[in-house]
Amino acid sequence: MQAPICKEGEFSPTAISWYPAVGKSPPDLCAVGCADGTFRHITKAGREEKKVAAHTGAVTGVRWNFDGAALLTSGEDGYLKVWSRTGNLRNTLTQSSLPIYAFVIGPDNDQVCYTAGRELCIKRLEASAGAKQVKWAAHGGVVLSVDWNSVRDALSRDARALARRAPRA
Repeated sequence: MQAPICKEGEFSPTAISWYPAVGKSPPDLCAVGCADGTFRHITKAGREEKKVAAHTGAVTGVRWNFDGAALLTSGEDGYLKVWSRTGNLRNTLTQSSLPIYAFVIGPDNDQVCYTAGRELCIKRLEASAGAKQVKWAAHGGVVLSVDWNSVRDALSRDARALARRAPRA
């Protein structure tokens, strides 16, 4: 039996992340976050390969890590989760009392910066002894986007560069 082709109106996408196949790597990977709290693996042909219940409320972000081995998702429920390539939950990185609207993986693929209300938070992807989360007020209102410049190791949020370098968690 073939997987169904996604049709207009079947789900409401909120976020998308594409991991292209390079050389001998696995086929292209596409993850689509949805308003119903799921994310879906979609092929280039538009076939839904897998549907995973990920969050309560909408999925607000999906992003493959740099080697395509893991998918991170954020949601209105305040969770930031790490999933395997096949859609199995590996880890819940954090739970905030506020929705997590945006996140970005650090340039060394070992940290993630996420938004929680008016704060930015940096946390290691792998727990290590003595590592603690770093957080600071970054905005007067809700932070809706964040990016990490890998060349300057600097964070920007809502199209404004932060004056300081990204702190290490």
